[in-house]
Amino acid sequence: MKNLLFTAALAFGIGTAAQAQSVAINTSGAAANSSAILDVSSTNKGVLFPQMTLAQRNAIATPATGLLVWQIDGTVGYYYNAGTPASPNWIQLGATGPAGPTGATGATGATGATGATGATGAGVVTGGTAGQVLTKVDATNFNTTWSSNIAGNAANVTGTVALTNGGTGATTAGGARTNLGLGTLATASTVTSADITDGTITNADINASAAIAGSKISGNIAGNAANVTGTVAVANGGTGQTTANGALNALLPTQASNSGKVLQTDGTNATWQTPAGGGGTNLFVTKAANQVVSVTSPTYADILSINLAAGKTYAIYTAAFVNRVGATSGAITFRLHYTGTASTGYGVTTFGNSVIVGTSFSSAGSHDLETAGIGTNATLTVSPKNLLDFYITTTTAGTLTVQAARATTNTTIDFNVREGSYIYAIPMN
Repeated sequence: MKNLLFTAALAFGIGTAAQAQSVAINTSGAAANSSAILDVSSTNKGVLFPQMTLAQRNAIATPATGLLVWQIDGTVGYYYNAGTPASPNWIQLGATGPAGPTGATGATGATGATGATGATGAGVVTGGTAGQVLTKVDATNFNTTWSSNIAGNAANVTGTVALTNGGTGATTAGGARTNLGLGTLATASTVTSADITDGTITNADINASAAIAGSKISGNIAGNAANVTGTVAVANGGTGQTTANGALNALLPTQASNSGKVLQTDGTNATWQTPAGGGGTNLFVTKAANQVVSVTSPTYADILSINLAAGKTYAIYTAAFVNRVGATSGAITFRLHYTGTASTGYGVTTFGNSVIVGTSFSSAGSHDLETAGIGTNATLTVSPKNLLDFYITTTTAGTLTVQAARATTNTTIDFNVREGSYIYAIPMN
């Protein structure tokens, strides 16, 4: 029956809410307060909100801001969502809030009154230790203290003054030098190279006529180098030699078995090579070390070069062995460049299983294989990717260079041109 009355009252209240926007729940029939959307009144009953555990409360999906529940475990009490449905922040009703900031420091109090003057002392302080002297503290009578410092005529002091008190702790010059860490050195004018530990002189003020062995000096050498004995190693910026011929042998690539050859660079390293010329002398350049190519066409890196004489016809053979640097294969390209004037009437290039006729090489000095529509990739396995077999007739002397680059479609994947890649020129006249 009570449930029926409540349902009826609720139905009546809902009807009222449709007109007055307020709902009253009570047993007296009183109307809802006009300021309340829901007015619940009773003298012997309360309102019971949903009861749940902490886990159940936290499991509520997108709880509305202001949602209120009664938590029955942990810290029991009413909790409301002070956050948002997407980011809830459950706050316990009645919980103590955080402490406020510390207030400003108060003003300093007034200085206290000066105390009474003490009684006059006895004139001489007691105590002290052996070797100390009585010294004045200030101009006031009787203000003295025991001190280890020496005042007055040092000739009247007996004993020795320790290092810790500003002395040497010795009674002879030799003993003083030993205590001060000078060893057996007498004066600076008598120091010889034998008295100095190797590698200990870094920045000394030495007489211009002094001669010190190079092994004694560490760091940079300043002053007159003619006064340094010994030799400066290559690792320290010298040649390690005492003659001009010895210096050349130490600095140049080994000359053994290289008689009659000339020094030639590939842009990074210098090697001995047979000089360009006719008379049936074959020209051969091989790559001495791997070279990483990390530029993208139309910028190219020189990988192999050979010098050709003027007015000659050469048979040219080249091979570039490459593989990728990282884990991904990338498109690559090559081109020829000649610094002089020449024509290339015959021959082919094999590039990625493709060929082009020799007449496609530009007699103006360069040819780009990618522009010609030929391309290939640098893969994991080392393989020949640029094999050239052609004739070239020179009008003027110059340098024939094989160049390599990442293709225009490849701006990030580098590749290796491997040691052993070569260019070979056979003079035909």
